[in-house]
Amino acid sequence: MSLLLAQLQSKQLRATGGPARDSSAPKLAAPMDAAVLPTHDLDRAVLACNIEHWLDRLLLPVPPPPTAGPITFRTVLVPITPSHARQLIACYEAFQRANCDAKDPAFVAQLDALCDALAAPLDAAVAALAPTGGGRCFAKMSSRSAKDAAPLADRARFRAMYKDALEDVVREGVAAPSAAATAASENERIWAILRAGTQALSYANGREMLRAFSTSERIWQDLVLALRHPTTWREHVAVREWAGGSQAADVDMEFRLFVHGGALTAACQYNYNVHSRRLARADVRARVAGLLRAFYEEEVAPRLAASGGVDDRGFADCVLDVLVLGYGERETERCVVVEVNPFLPSTDAALFEWDRERELLENGPFELRVVDRPRRGASAQFAKEWRRVLDGEDEPVGA
Repeated sequence: MSLLLAQLQSKQLRATGGPARDSSAPKLAAPMDAAVLPTHDLDRAVLACNIEHWLDRLLLPVPPPPTAGPITFRTVLVPITPSHARQLIACYEAFQRANCDAKDPAFVAQLDALCDALAAPLDAAVAALAPTGGGRCFAKMSSRSAKDAAPLADRARFRAMYKDALEDVVREGVAAPSAAATAASENERIWAILRAGTQALSYANGREMLRAFSTSERIWQDLVLALRHPTTWREHVAVREWAGGSQAADVDMEFRLFVHGGALTAACQYNYNVHSRRLARADVRARVAGLLRAFYEEEVAPRLAASGGVDDRGFADCVLDVLVLGYGERETERCVVVEVNPFLPSTDAALFEWDRERELLENGPFELRVVDRPRRGASAQFAKEWRRVLDGEDEPVGA
């Protein structure tokens, strides 16, 4: 990777601002979807990017071997049946009827029944993976995680994590500070809540996972979609190794990569509602861009190129989410693929625009976009429950 990386670091990259939008992609009802694909074909494209279709590819021993370990996280796939999916859907609907109160007796009863059916194999998966994650694991369904449920599944825990994260962010100086010394800036608060949201995706056991899944609209959407296709049913809970400590990636070190025709055409910050002081530096952007391009071209592309992907050409067209772990630590720094998404407007383009920049996303030239400065009002783009935490509001009565 070193020769390609050296060549790429000499390239000039520009910091680009952009509107803040929700990055919980792939969306299932984006405005352009109907014009791009009929529902059945959109479903097929989304399902084809489920983890079952790409995990084994990324673990293939394609020479030369990865320079710093596996290029995705170790994973245990726990199968779920359509019956399990219907139980999860029933849990989510009970949660909604209870005004999103995770302590509601009717919801808890539904969750207890779900845990009786599924918690044991999930606990076993955590036990197999947790020694590298401090006793905790990341978990998602075949398509997406329950990241939208972070402020809902365990409100007290999330608020405590946010408070701790905010103290750390202010102390570390990673985000642009406030002019008033007595208050955290909006950018610092957003950085902290994104950290807390990431931490909330680490689970100690199956019950924690299932409680989060049962309070997530994203999980509900994906299961409803999957149930529309019973003849191709292949759904799992993906329990994945948790990268913590010095190997953790901060909120500015996750990137969305756009791949078309097998070529990497563009990349940008995944969390595009937060400004990063280090990414504002041209030398850091150039180095990150080099890491991402070398990682894709040397380690990811050969594995995803095999036939049988989204359109029988492998994953020649897709959108990748990639973490840079341990950035700046020469001994441990590495990139890993977190997710593979369809190359469609149903996948959030983040700092790009599908309708205005389709030519760039399909043909380049490559650029890495980052948020060039703190955006006033960026917190307004968060959902209501997240804004309550960001704004320091008290919990609703009964929550």
